[in-house]
Amino acid sequence: SGTSIILSAFVMRLASKVVGPNTGDVPIMLGLMVALSVLTSAVYIVRTRMIAAKARAVLDGRAKFSSETEVEVATRHAYGKPQDEAAVELALATYICGAECFPLSARVRVAQAVFMVSHLEDYQLLSAHINRTRKMNPPMDMQYLLERVDWRRRSLQRKIDGGEAVITQKLQ
Repeated sequence: SGTSIILSAFVMRLASKVVGPNTGDVPIMLGLMVALSVLTSAVYIVRTRMIAAKARAVLDGRAKFSSETEVEVATRHAYGKPQDEAAVELALATYICGAECFPLSARVRVAQAVFMVSHLEDYQLLSAHINRTRKMNPPMDMQYLLERVDWRRRSLQRKIDGGEAVITQKLQ
């Protein structure tokens, strides 16, 4: 992110002043790099929590997402525990709000499809979502991801349909 690049540049400039250009004092450089990584992690955690708080405000109708990235980060934060049904519902609601904020965003729609294939078992809804997203003509990398999601959906659907056929045959 931009913050980590700025922090890296700051630490490198500081290190060159402390260590000097030719002294090669490796322990000081390593210490500064560790400090940079800790600081970057702290910034990431704080930013994620801020986006999660904003997501709650968006769901309450008090705010709007300002970027597609915020939608993805907020949703990932929401379903940190995939086994929690309430978290999955919150994440889906976050994606729906994100799609309302960015109706022409193929990126949000593809991310929502990835989420749906992983956490929902409504493959007909997913199929309709994939078809709507294809009509948006997403960039090539997102088309590839969307095709992988559709392949996964079809394989899961075949597995379920095949399982039902086996059960029906055993009952007869």
